[in-house]
Amino acid sequence: MVESRKDRERELRRVMLLEAASRVFGRKPFSEATMQEVAADFWPEFRPDDAES
Repeated sequence: MVESRKDRERELRRVMLLEAASRVFGRKPFSEATMQEVAADFWPEFRPDDAES
């Protein structure tokens, strides 16, 4: 089966997001980590107020 470019990009984003989550969970317990912190690690330009708009 041949993967499309879109499929490869989706898989790359998934892996990068899991790596960002791993870094956040390495700094603090899972129960204290937030999606905003994972998003900020994954996407450095992310600002928590962006999610509330």
